[in-house]
This record gives sequence, C-alpha cells and structure tokens, in this order.
Amino acid sequence: MRYILHGAIAAFAIGVIIAGGVFWYRYANRAMPSDAPALVTGPSITDIAAPQETKDAPQDASPGAFPLSEGDATEEDEAFPPRVLYQVPFTSQAPFGEWDDLTFQDGCEEASMIMAMAWVRGTTLSPEGSKRSIEDITRFVTEKFGAFTADTSAEETAQVMRDYYQYAGVDVVHNASIKAIQQLLAKGFLVIAPMNGQKLHNPHFTQPGPLHHMLVIIGYDRTTQEFITNDPGTKEGKSYRYDEEILYQALRDYPTGNDAPLTADDQKTIIVVRKE
Repeated sequence: MRYILHGAIAAFAIGVIIAGGVFWYRYANRAMPSDAPALVTGPSITDIAAPQETKDAPQDASPGAFPLSEGDATEEDEAFPPRVLYQVPFTSQAPFGEWDDLTFQDGCEEASMIMAMAWVRGTTLSPEGSKRSIEDITRFVTEKFGAFTADTSAEETAQVMRDYYQYAGVDVVHNASIKAIQQLLAKGFLVIAPMNGQKLHNPHFTQPGPLHHMLVIIGYDRTTQEFITNDPGTKEGKSYRYDEEILYQALRDYPTGNDAPLTADDQKTIIVVRKE
C-alpha cells in the first residue's frame, strides 16, 4: 500500500511537471510578438549587398587615394566602366576670338587651369570672367618667371595652379598609358594634358596647329575608343572627341619658355586634378 501511494504521488508529480511545461510553451509562444527577430548565428543572404550597377558617368565619384605609381593601370582596370564623362565648364583660350593677341593665342595652359578649377569648385564660366582670369594668370606667370612666358611645362603648370589658386589637389604623373588615363578618370580625377597640337589633326585649328598645346581630358568612351576633351584651342572644343590613339600619340610634355623646340624625349606626362 505504501509503495502504491508513493507511486501515485510520483505519477501525479510527473503529470504536473509535464502539464506545466506544455502551459509554459504555449504561453511563451502566444506572448511572443509576431515580428520578434529570429536568432541568427551567421549572415543571411539578405545581409549580403547585391552588386551595384556601374554608372557610365560617375559625376559625383569620390576619387579616394591618388594612385601615384606611374605607368600602366593596375589589374583592377578591367572593371572600370565603358564610358565616363564629367560636366566640366568650357572656355576657349580666346573667349572673344582674340587669336591675334599673344595673351590668348598662348593661353591654352591658363584656360585649362580655369576649366579644371571651375569643375573642382562647382562654378560656371562666362566669356567675360574667363577673359579676366586668363589675363590674371598670365600676369601671375609673367611675374613668376620675370618675363612673358608663352608655354609652361606640365610641372610648371601644376605649380602655377597650386600657387595661383592656393590649391593642393594637383599632381603630375609621368609615363601614363591610355589605360592609366582611363583609370584615373574612372576613379574621379580630371586630367590636364600637354600636347603636340599638330598631331591632333583638329580641323578647327589654324593649320598646321599649335606645336605647344594643352587641353583637359574630361572623359573617355571605350566603345568608340575615344577620349573626350575640353579643348580650349577652338570655340568648338567643348566635349570634343579625339581617337584615343591619335590623342595618345600627340600627348607629350614641352619646355617652359616661348615656343622652345620640342625635345627628343617624348614623355607621356599628365597633370591630375582631384576634388578635395
């Protein structure tokens, strides 16, 4: 009888425990809000961002760290977009057609700086303002070198930009390839390039064209194999397209001075401008 009683008590206790467990389970689940987050022990598929489409014209691209290494672009250039075009304000170097005036006849470096800095600062250009700026920079260069200086090399032009505009976001890169220039543009930089203008074969130039010339490369189009430029050497120079091989063959630095002969060193030197 004692064993039966003890067995009954034990059975009753087990039943209470089971019933309590069922009640707690049902109550806990009924009290749990339907939007309660599930316990996650690892990343879910929705936590992994989908690849973003590459934009053709990264107008607001952040340049990031400047690639100071010279020569060819890195392996990552296989991923850059097929087309890049920045909206860069345009001025010709002779805003009112003053091509007989040496200040404007030789004002391609000044006009290229003005366009690049308008892009950096997000400002517009007017013919009146561009004319004044070309004249001001010409006076600045004349004082810097002690005499009127028609042409400034890539290094000197970059330094004039830094000094005149008090702006540090200007660098010079030597031995640039076509892909390196495209990569710089894709990363959000603007490129100012010295040229043998006669090799550009631009039909809008007074032939045979300027031996010392400078322009702004504002984009490229890999589908047509062209560079897109703001070329101040003609009033038709806004977003002017050059075959990439023609532009690259024309790309070369020249000495600072007044129509100095080109050297035998056909160095592919460019000025790179970044937004800071």
